[in-house]
Amino acid sequence: MPRRYPSSHQPRLAIVLVVLVVMFMGATASRAAGATDRVPSSPGEPALANAAPSTLLDDVPSTLPEPSTPEDEASLRLDDDAFRAWHAEVRGDRGEVIDQDGDPFAAIDACMTQDMADRGAHGASIAVLNEGELVYARGYGLKHPEREDAIDPDTLFRIGSTTKMMTAAGVMQQVEQGSIDLHAPVTTYVPGFEIAAPWDASAITTHHLMTHSAGIPDDLTGAYGPTTLEEWAASRGVVQLYAPPGSFYNYSNPSWSLAGLVLQRTTGRPYRSYLVDEVWRPAGMARTTMDPAAVIADGNFAMGGGPAGTFAPDDYDSLWGGPAGFAFSTPTELVAWAKLLMDGGGDVLSEESASAMQGRRIDLQSIPGLYYGYGIMRSEELPGLTLLQHGGNIDGYSSQLYWVPERAFAVSVLASSPQSLSNAARCAILEVVQPELPDPGDRSTDPDTWAAYAGTYVSQNRDGDQTTIWVHHTGDGLMLKQGSAAPEALVQRYLNTFQTDQDGDGAGDGAELTFIEHPDRPGRAEWLRNRGFVAIRVGEVPSSVPMRGATCAPLTFTAHAAMPRLVGRGWGLDNLHVARADVPVTADDPEDPSSAGFQLDLQADEPIAVMEIRLTGEEDDDLDLFLLYDRNEDGAFSYPDELAGAGTTSSANERIQLGGTRPLPPGAYQVWVQGWAVEGDASTFDLDVLAITGEGLRLEGLPAAIEAGERVEATVCAQPASIAGADGPRRGVIVLSTGGNPRDVIVPIEWQPGDEPGPGPEPAAGRLFIPWAAR
Repeated sequence: MPRRYPSSHQPRLAIVLVVLVVMFMGATASRAAGATDRVPSSPGEPALANAAPSTLLDDVPSTLPEPSTPEDEASLRLDDDAFRAWHAEVRGDRGEVIDQDGDPFAAIDACMTQDMADRGAHGASIAVLNEGELVYARGYGLKHPEREDAIDPDTLFRIGSTTKMMTAAGVMQQVEQGSIDLHAPVTTYVPGFEIAAPWDASAITTHHLMTHSAGIPDDLTGAYGPTTLEEWAASRGVVQLYAPPGSFYNYSNPSWSLAGLVLQRTTGRPYRSYLVDEVWRPAGMARTTMDPAAVIADGNFAMGGGPAGTFAPDDYDSLWGGPAGFAFSTPTELVAWAKLLMDGGGDVLSEESASAMQGRRIDLQSIPGLYYGYGIMRSEELPGLTLLQHGGNIDGYSSQLYWVPERAFAVSVLASSPQSLSNAARCAILEVVQPELPDPGDRSTDPDTWAAYAGTYVSQNRDGDQTTIWVHHTGDGLMLKQGSAAPEALVQRYLNTFQTDQDGDGAGDGAELTFIEHPDRPGRAEWLRNRGFVAIRVGEVPSSVPMRGATCAPLTFTAHAAMPRLVGRGWGLDNLHVARADVPVTADDPEDPSSAGFQLDLQADEPIAVMEIRLTGEEDDDLDLFLLYDRNEDGAFSYPDELAGAGTTSSANERIQLGGTRPLPPGAYQVWVQGWAVEGDASTFDLDVLAITGEGLRLEGLPAAIEAGERVEATVCAQPASIAGADGPRRGVIVLSTGGNPRDVIVPIEWQPGDEPGPGPEPAAGRLFIPWAAR
């Protein structure tokens, strides 16, 4: 069974912040149950051949179909220190086979071989175009890891998000014909599309969709399976946005599915057949397709590979995910596509449309000189040269396509690995184009100016789930505290982009976070962006409120923006806490979660306000975590029908949290820990489960609404009956619902026996505080 697997491209902070919010039991299970029913396709839309069961993603929340990753942005940088060191090492180690006097292809060959080894790819291929001519094309490795059939330059691979620029080309054709206005409301073409208040769906345009600026979270839940574009759009419900449409760039695959639906609705033709007839075949791409059956019939295809196993072309597919990244192609056809764009569009696009796709449609707001066109990344860092690119990462496969118009150069690298061979592709640029690499200069800023980033933020991830983040300015730098995690330093990568220091060694090793100002309110960060989530500033709120005895404690905070509706509620002071240490890991059946060798029973006699489960495994072990709820009260736990939530850990000391601030029903629960891939015979894990129950906290003096910048002084008190006879700490939370664009701030509360309020705003290290906020 394919599942979520660790990727060096996945932001680790997203794992720490949130894996899944457990809403009222049934949300996850109902998705899994409903997705197995085949709904009739839209008229004229092709049915899937040998499609994998939709439970590939619905059983276990997964990031399998990641048609692209943040590597797209990072791999535009040829001056990246890690890449330059890698390239120098390859040349140094392979000097005896590289003609240092002028054979670039020997060096490219060495780079391909090394990058394949680094990424664990059993097969790959490359094509290089220079001065408009194909000068190098080669296959590497095997089509199947256990067979002897060799890869060649015409072997088909899935290309993931490299598909996006071809979806854009289809849309631009309709723009040329006057059928699509890029700046008209998307509801002009998809009338039933809705988003949640405070915005209206008419605020989103096709331009927003194709520049990742619509604010739509990158949610791919349920991407595998036969759901059509029409059915997908109808089943989306009310979409919750990260931010107002057009605010900033943040990668979003569903935006491209919606763009594909705009194309399909406008033309009255199925998206897939439109691309074949109007984009790929006129471009001379005779074998590029989205049809797995056609790939199988062709015969010259590569099996996908990677930690999740080996995949045939027809092992999975997605009709609704297609516009975001499910095509198959070859490196030779992809460099021909790049040439078409460089030459002004050929028989597919007008010169104006080709230029628009490759232009500066939106600033990435990270390193100066990085932009996104329509389905294309653009870098202007190289003197006199423009570097254009898009990569793709999908289960078992990856692709990279770069081109430099000034040199009529292009390179495409495809691989049987979910991690791109971007180092090999960049190596080809260095060896053939030989660009001047400028000194990037000092991209740091004065820590005294970082006070503009400090504040309390509430993040929302791709599933719409929220958590509270505090950013403190210490004078020397920034500290970030996310939910229950210990504070971590933020290390500046460049300008307004930072990286978390997870191991405390002074170097960034976690996820990259970019602070973004509101265009109309400069001078203070409005958002904190990462592909996995976006956080919005809500004000200055304490990161904890310590209490002692039965006395009350002050709760003071300042609003960043007006809160026309402010509601506060206290939860907790009754706790259910179970801890297990050094539990032996069993190597369970990866295709059967119910085979989990560890199963822990929990009984909740009253509603659970918040639940947190922390699983800490050993490095190199993959452990899956499942929470089940006995919904039908039959004394048994049925997977997936009674699945309440799930998560994955793939290295030591990573937290997995499941919970929500809406009460979970009382009853019987069970926690499963499944050893999905276990490296050591003596492997163990630690498990810590905390459920906050009860309503032992109350808020006094909270106004019904507040204005921007207004300071609120309220009081939080412990109900006497909740702490009667207590001889140890009790935990709870205050939930502040801010109204407007719903952001619910969680303020952790720890009550301890005693007579006086505890000093200081920060909790002691190791205390469990719950960060979750309701949707």
